[in-house]
Amino acid sequence: MKKIFPFFGLLALCFGVSSCDLDDSKNVNTYTFQVLNHISSTDPEGKVMMSPGSYSFRIDGNNGELRINTDDLLFDNSNHSFTTRDIKYSQKTIISQTRPNLVGNIFSFDAGENNACDNSYQTVTNLKGTLNSTVYPLGYTQATPVMSYNFGSDWKVRTTRVDAYYDGTTEVTKAGEDPVKADQAVFRVIINAQAMKAQIVMAFLPIRDLKDSDVLTLTGLPVTVTRDGYYIESPEATAIFNLDEGNRTWVFRNISFRTTSDDMTSAKLTMTLADDPEVTINADVSYTLF
Repeated sequence: MKKIFPFFGLLALCFGVSSCDLDDSKNVNTYTFQVLNHISSTDPEGKVMMSPGSYSFRIDGNNGELRINTDDLLFDNSNHSFTTRDIKYSQKTIISQTRPNLVGNIFSFDAGENNACDNSYQTVTNLKGTLNSTVYPLGYTQATPVMSYNFGSDWKVRTTRVDAYYDGTTEVTKAGEDPVKADQAVFRVIINAQAMKAQIVMAFLPIRDLKDSDVLTLTGLPVTVTRDGYYIESPEATAIFNLDEGNRTWVFRNISFRTTSDDMTSAKLTMTLADDPEVTINADVSYTLF
């Protein structure tokens, strides 16, 4: 659907990354991705935290191998870095069933016994995950690694997106009326890990009086990190939308966005309308083309 472009207007080119370097060797490229590191102690009573970071992927298409590097794994007031050995990957392409003009490329990898050591000689083990690249019409691309690994014997690290797009099944209910279900709604969640605040952008919500072109934005929502993932909750927030057509607002209450899978790619969103508390929005969503 070409009307989706305003919503995805901030997507970057060059594999949707912060930087893109081409090696001299043909079909060998290096990409750098901005992520959020979810870091939890292996002690059930230990610390849990989230911090911004980045990973570089050197992808050798000739040998089907990739090498991962990070220089800014930050926690406990220390900065850590490591580089893996070459890791074999598999690749597949998927096409969205609800939006056939969206194409996803998925690189899957599992380092197995291929360990790495960081700059303080902590061993990185059990590193595995995927590198997902979603290609939108006109060449727009979003790509981010979703992976997990053990850092030494005391920490588990999982990566999630700073700026993530979700879709799935959205249901709008109201007492005395039949539920309205749709699979076209799209949610964009942007997290500022330093401020622990989030922004949720919503499009194509199946709500009466909303046009398909209406894009609603909720800002300044508190983020809380848990051992399982994270959640975003606020008792009330005002959505601003269609600023080019004037200052329009819509108030939502009981806003909750909570990750539901171990890799934090799936989530449950619920909220109600302030003007009509009997209207409830429920969405079970996951990363687009994951």
